[in-house]
Amino acid sequence: MKKYFIGIIVFTALLGLLTLLVPVTSVGLNVNIPQGASIKMVSKNIAKNNLVPFWVLEITGRLSSLIMPITGQKIVLKAGRYTLDHSQTVWSIWRTLSQQLPQMVDVKLLEGWNFKQIRAAINQHTDLKHDTIYLDDAALMQRLGVPELHPEGRFFPDTYQVSRGASDITVYKVAFERMRKMSSTVWSTKPADSVLKSVDDLINLAAIVEKETAAASERGLVASVFHNRLNLGMRLQTDPTVIYGMGAYYQGNIRKADLQRDTPYNTYTRAGLPPTPIAAPSEASLRAAINPPKTNFIYFVAKGDGSGRSQFSSTLNQHNRAVADYLNQLKKVNKN
Repeated sequence: MKKYFIGIIVFTALLGLLTLLVPVTSVGLNVNIPQGASIKMVSKNIAKNNLVPFWVLEITGRLSSLIMPITGQKIVLKAGRYTLDHSQTVWSIWRTLSQQLPQMVDVKLLEGWNFKQIRAAINQHTDLKHDTIYLDDAALMQRLGVPELHPEGRFFPDTYQVSRGASDITVYKVAFERMRKMSSTVWSTKPADSVLKSVDDLINLAAIVEKETAAASERGLVASVFHNRLNLGMRLQTDPTVIYGMGAYYQGNIRKADLQRDTPYNTYTRAGLPPTPIAAPSEASLRAAINPPKTNFIYFVAKGDGSGRSQFSSTLNQHNRAVADYLNQLKKVNKN
């Protein structure tokens, strides 16, 4: 009986040694590590697609966590997706996971996108885990801990790098926090006599500037027009807000009837800023909106010469001439 037990112990030791030293798999090993994953959880994920029992991986991981600090290393399990080569043994897996960076992917959110476009881009991203795809906008904002906020304009447009396989909520959280910090930073530069009364006003106006500006160098001038109009009590009369208010009814053209049809976002029929932003403003538009140059301009219209620039005017007569020039320019373009 004694020899029997000794045999079992020797066999188990040899099997364990073989398990630890022989490569885990003959092909590359994909490992997904969720945020906050433990050694036990990672061991189970690895064991799902391999013959090595998860308890062997877990024991080795825990031993490694004790041994590696002696050599100046430690196990740090960063969330993300990893691809390990076929030569990995159970021992080397933990060292490699601690030293290797997870695979990263880009998620692009463009300046001037509305929230519907932002959600579509994130939902269609094949390298993200789609945990929010079936949530409506209100439920998503609830997940972010800000149920009282309308989502429009609250997510900063940029290219975000996240680990492959990360939850889409990660992108929303990072973009939301970026906009919160950026808008607060810009708001801190507000002149004492600004017509804007809150950070919400800033984001709101910056979104309009973003949508109205074809030439980046004119952001400040466009913002100055809207500041002047707000100070004079004039209606903003900006087409992008009308388009936003039209929603699915907008088919590429605004008719006179559309300008006359009242919606909460129709700045031809309602005074002041719209109830929410209409898009995601860039940093440049935020800065232009908070402190535009001092001008007397209260009108602008596209030059129509292909430059993307606008003609700015201080009087209605000047503006009417600029509009006539624009229409004549269009006729020339159409003839050609």
